[in-house]
Amino acid sequence: MFQTILQALVPVVFVAGLGWLVGRLGVLDPQRIRSITTFIVTVALPAALFVGVFSFSPSQLENGRYLLTLAVALMGPWAVGFGLARIAFRRTTPSAGMLAMNASFPDLAYFGLPVLTAVIGSQGLLPIIVGNLVVSVLMVPITILLLGATDGTKHKSLLDNLKSTVTKPLVWAPVLGAILVLFGVKLPPLAEASVKLIGGTAGGTALFALGVMLSGLTPRLDKMAISVVLLKNFVQPALALALALAFHFSGVLSKGVVLAAACPCATASAMLASTYSIDEQPTTSAVVLSNIAGVLTMALWIYVVEKIWA
Repeated sequence: MFQTILQALVPVVFVAGLGWLVGRLGVLDPQRIRSITTFIVTVALPAALFVGVFSFSPSQLENGRYLLTLAVALMGPWAVGFGLARIAFRRTTPSAGMLAMNASFPDLAYFGLPVLTAVIGSQGLLPIIVGNLVVSVLMVPITILLLGATDGTKHKSLLDNLKSTVTKPLVWAPVLGAILVLFGVKLPPLAEASVKLIGGTAGGTALFALGVMLSGLTPRLDKMAISVVLLKNFVQPALALALALAFHFSGVLSKGVVLAAACPCATASAMLASTYSIDEQPTTSAVVLSNIAGVLTMALWIYVVEKIWA
């Protein structure tokens, strides 16, 4: 078990740490790394998810309970975070939406891919695919609706975001792969090898980019950042664990849903806060602290799932 934790996290820490060092030394500017992140989310990761779908059987992709579990595990803490911000912290609706997203948006693209594949293997792609769909179709559109709640463009923001969502390769590529699998289509060996070649660059490049982006963020410990870390790094995976046990999923599926939920806060939250000029400093603090704590909390959750589903 200890070896599994080391194999999953040491490469993650090394590559992300290298990216952070490169960013701090000024070799790469965190503000000018968008070309790399664009490559990851529009080419490398969609390719990895598309070809990865073909390792699943139609019955695995038709598992409605698994989709429901990930939807509840991701959106449950979102609702708690929103309520906490509005009621306890007395934040505005846009500010509450930002905290809710911080508390529930797992970094599946950068942090999750290498960790889940190290612990589970190719089957670790399923929770990444399903989780990405939940985030893209539910969480992000709802959050953007709330972020625009004070400018009179709520309906336009939601519709525009939904329209752009379905055209993103990160969304339609795995969906297309799943449709082909459900219809019994097999990927030709040459096509599989070609797509795998580009998809194989996703994990390491994503972690390196994550490190560079984090090097440009300065954290500040406050009640909102602490709340996000507690909800994201502890409550969300605990909820996923409870749901996995309640639905009696297999060991592989259960490990996947818990570890997907255990991924720290996505850096996309900080980018969204900057775009809308809403709670930029609290969001930045939450992202950095969640990712720093994420190394230890992910080790904890790997230990837990390996103990339960040995």
